[in-house]
Amino acid sequence: MDLKQKSTILITCSPGLVEYVRREVEALGYRVGSCHNAGLELIGDQYNAMKLNLLIDFSDTTIEPGEGIIIMNPEYCDRLGEIKQLEQTYQRIGIS
Repeated sequence: MDLKQKSTILITCSPGLVEYVRREVEALGYRVGSCHNAGLELIGDQYNAMKLNLLIDFSDTTIEPGEGIIIMNPEYCDRLGEIKQLEQTYQRIGIS
């Protein structure tokens, strides 16, 4: 596998959140190719895909009020490592 071979990177999200994901990806310097109901596509290599996976951070994303559900899988235990960081993460999402 050639890690520098360009191909389509598909980033999925919940319907209705595509615009937020697009803005986040573009803020990281990537050019979004197309958007659809549950995600977006761009061209990049494996390194770009790994970088996006590490850098996409919706902690500063503001979603307009309305009806709906946000599902998250925040860090916990071994996934985070440090208890202090865990406390900060949960405080940032409104759980004390």
